[in-house]
Amino acid sequence: MGKRENRNGSTELAKIIYRAIPDWRRDTQDVSRQSFQVERFFLQTFGQCQFPLALYDAQGGLLFSGSSGGDFPKRLSPQENAPTGCGFTMAGGCLYFTLQTARRWPHAPRDIAFVAVRIASDGFPMSGVIPAAGALTDSELELLCHLIAGSDLKTAAEQTGASYDTKRKQVQKILQKLGHRSQGDMLRLLSVSLTARLVEELVAHLPADAETALAQGHYGPSLVVTRVNSGSGLEVPVWDIGPRDGAPIVYFHSMLAPVIFHDQLPEALHAHDLRFLMVPRHFMDINEVSNSRARQKHIIDAVASALSYLTSRPFICIGDSAGCSWAVQFACNHPDMVSELHLVATPQSSVGVQPPTLFTDVSSRIKASERVVYSLTRIYNLISRSPVFSRRALGYMYRGSPSDLATLDEAFSQYRLSEWLTLIASGARHSSIDEVVSLQGDWVRGLFDTPAPVTFWHGTQDPICPVEDVRALARRLPGARMRVIDSAGHFLSSQQIDALLFALSAARSNRTG
Repeated sequence: MGKRENRNGSTELAKIIYRAIPDWRRDTQDVSRQSFQVERFFLQTFGQCQFPLALYDAQGGLLFSGSSGGDFPKRLSPQENAPTGCGFTMAGGCLYFTLQTARRWPHAPRDIAFVAVRIASDGFPMSGVIPAAGALTDSELELLCHLIAGSDLKTAAEQTGASYDTKRKQVQKILQKLGHRSQGDMLRLLSVSLTARLVEELVAHLPADAETALAQGHYGPSLVVTRVNSGSGLEVPVWDIGPRDGAPIVYFHSMLAPVIFHDQLPEALHAHDLRFLMVPRHFMDINEVSNSRARQKHIIDAVASALSYLTSRPFICIGDSAGCSWAVQFACNHPDMVSELHLVATPQSSVGVQPPTLFTDVSSRIKASERVVYSLTRIYNLISRSPVFSRRALGYMYRGSPSDLATLDEAFSQYRLSEWLTLIASGARHSSIDEVVSLQGDWVRGLFDTPAPVTFWHGTQDPICPVEDVRALARRLPGARMRVIDSAGHFLSSQQIDALLFALSAARSNRTG
């Protein structure tokens, strides 16, 4: 019964996505790069917050409220203290704390003027700052919130629909319950305490190297992280695994996660005398470069600069799934650095002989409207942030490949795939767009421009791109080799990493011998 429910749930999820595809062109007219920057800033900056908050513009208009803030007011007028840029305000019977973004986050998108936090009377931060708040009645709490927001007693009485004398008596009860002697001292202390607690929470960021911490947990002490400042000024993090004098491999990872789901990769690399160098491009965000294709070129050039600093030897270049387009661009733009090019689990191209798949269907819609890229990325990231939905969606996508389903089970249970998906979706907004744009570029044409020999690696169970499509592409490319792996799926690099490394090592030995 459980399996049937999961299957039906997956089918419903797929239907939702398919129904959204035809409407993208119509529904995304208001989706702009600026709105994406606002959402990205929210997720990167406040993704760790467990209380409801929202972003507003200078006119007090709601910009973004996240999944926990659906009932924020469409308009909010902050009552800010000019020197501090923060304050309290009431709206719809709720108390809100507002904080100007320019003071704390100077690189925030220009549309954002302030962040607002809804303060629950029985939750954060009221219960922590005012331990005795639970002793107050609902009417007393409402009055206290109006007073904290700056209303005098007469105005607060009018706003709550009670008489001045009634509210004056309530103030005495509040002072008694909270242990204060004067209204002024109480409000000053509560305002300062609430402000300090809220600011402390709002400026607490995710670890700057959350992706490195995840990777080190995955690869252990064998992972060496080197940060190189490229000639363009961009800092490039290089993940280095394997013997330092081994034959260098530059690996362009898939869109799913910047790791290979295999727990013996360091040992395998040492056994074959190979050195694995990878740049987690998801986390190389270049805000000052507005165009996606320009960002891709900027990143590729920066990666080349960093790698040339680490070694002068030519690289075996590997592209995995979505990383294939990046690997091809790298080989084309820096041919002197690439001795051979290996494309693993190649995405479906336009030269296939099989009927169109979901990938080509979505691709054609993306090419018809650039705005669809933003909607596709938003859908992908929304699903990725939910472990339940991401597992269900990926299970549906790879349902026809037993080997891929087995890999996914291991990735979720052993290799923290849910954490990778959430981290990438919340902290790499532009980079996920770049992945989609890169896949739609004419990277296949680039294959014919690179002088490096090309080898395709593809599994017979790959549901993303039928193996015959890759065979057709290999036949068109002069000198290309094709290696078909029986019973392997789209996650071929994780399933067959030993065979891949053995072949690379053997080919290198034959050339040097």
